Amino acid sequence: MTDSYKKAIEDSKRKLRGLVSQRDSTNADIERTKRAIQALAYMLDNPEETSSELSELEEILGPVGLTDAVRRTLQASTAKGMTPVEVRDALDNSGFDLSGYDNALASIHTTLKRLVKAEDARVAIIDGDETVYQWKGIRRFPRLISSTPPLPKLQSLMKEKK
Repeated sequence: MTDSYKKAIEDSKRKLRGLVSQRDSTNADIERTKRAIQALAYMLDNPEETSSELSELEEILGPVGLTDAVRRTLQASTAKGMTPVEVRDALDNSGFDLSGYDNALASIHTTLKRLVKAEDARVAIIDGDETVYQWKGIRRFPRLISSTPPLPKLQSLMKEKK
C-alpha cells in the first residue's frame, strides 16, 4: 500500500513540475507582451490615449499582489536602493492598498527577503548602518510602470523617430 502512495506522490510531483514550468513560461510571455504594450502606448502622440491604453492594460492584468508591487517599486528605484520603510511609503503613495495586512511592514520585509533569496534583489548597507534593498535586474523607469505621460524630452525624441 505504501508503494502506491509513493508512486502517487512521485506522479503528482512530476505533474507539478510540469505545471510550474508552464506557469513560468506563461508569466514570461505575459511580461514581454505587457512591456511591448507599454512601449507602444508611449509612442502614441496623444498623452490621453497613452493613459487610456495603460489603464486598459492594468484592467486586463488585474490587481497586483504585494510581491509584484514590491518588485516594481524596487525596479523603479534608484541604484541606492530602498529601505523597507521607503518601500512601504512608495507603495502607499502609489495607491497600493496595504490595509489588508495586519503588519504591512513585516509583510514587506518578508517579501524583500524572498526577492533576495530568489536573487532578484540584494541587500546593501549604506551610511554605515542603514540596510537597503537593491534591484539586481534591469531597472524600469518609474514612468513605464505608472500611467503618467513620459517626460517632454522623451516625447519629442519619440516624435522625431516617426
